[in-house]
Amino acid sequence: MASAFHGRPWTSLATKELFEHREMLSALSPMAFAAIAPAYLVALMSEAPEAVAVRGDLQDYLLACLIPWPHQQEEVAALTIQRHEILSAPQREAFGVALDVLAARGSTDAATVLRSWGRTTTPTGDSRRSG
Repeated sequence: MASAFHGRPWTSLATKELFEHREMLSALSPMAFAAIAPAYLVALMSEAPEAVAVRGDLQDYLLACLIPWPHQQEEVAALTIQRHEILSAPQREAFGVALDVLAARGSTDAATVLRSWGRTTTPTGDSRRSG
């Protein structure tokens, strides 16, 4: 993935390339994840036929990098937390909007990520910061 994406802006990455490298998302450092994740968000929100065809796989791999699984080893759990913490405020907001959409589409994993980030989801998929 590093050799395929290094030095390229995320806006130049095609859905096909994202799909081909989806399994490597979990191996990215938090900084690399923050740099590449916007491309995955755009692909997940796209209605283009090539994006819709692979949406489920892209969603599963992206969300798996953000869910604090109880069985994760300490270092993996720390990376999961760091992936969220390193995101800028605008990136967190974009993720929140995308996760709202995914939760509204029925993704329990998206709702889990939102809860782990201290956000709740309404039945319409609109998340709010909790307490």
